[in-house]
Amino acid sequence: MDDRAIIEAFFKRNEDAVAVTQSKYGGLMFSVAYNLLKNEEDANECVNDALLSAWNSIPPNDPRHFSAYLITLVRRRAFDSLDRRTAAKRIVDTEVSDEFLEMIPSKYDTEGDAELERINGIINDFLRNCKEKDRRLFILRYFCSESLKDASNKVGLSESAAKSKLMRMRKALKKILEEEDVFI
Repeated sequence: MDDRAIIEAFFKRNEDAVAVTQSKYGGLMFSVAYNLLKNEEDANECVNDALLSAWNSIPPNDPRHFSAYLITLVRRRAFDSLDRRTAAKRIVDTEVSDEFLEMIPSKYDTEGDAELERINGIINDFLRNCKEKDRRLFILRYFCSESLKDASNKVGLSESAAKSKLMRMRKALKKILEEEDVFI
């Protein structure tokens, strides 16, 4: 079943939509959650919570890019889980988020915030103008939370080349954000 048909099933409140989504995207969702949490049980819980969230949010939401929508939902659940975990332990493992979030102001963390939507648009435009290999590396590292080693292997770069490439991309994106009056 293609994504449009799955979304239509959500709109019709057909419970098969959840099963088809799990079958088609469950592995990807689990991978994203596991890369952040490093715990299989927590990752599975995030996937289940994200599927429930998809059920509850479609409709009214009508995502244009269904897989990206699902990844966003599962990432939010994973970050919520990390917040709960780190609140208890007061230990934070933020290797990926520190690299990327140095470009994004911390005040933009609410869902549906118009400024957050504007920032998302700027980042999407930035990525559209990148070479395919660079865009894939950026997405694997910062959106899918792949380790630097795994992301660099998947795009065929050495770790040091990938690290340098990502640093240049972050600097370029930061400059664009500053030009668009997104203050860091």
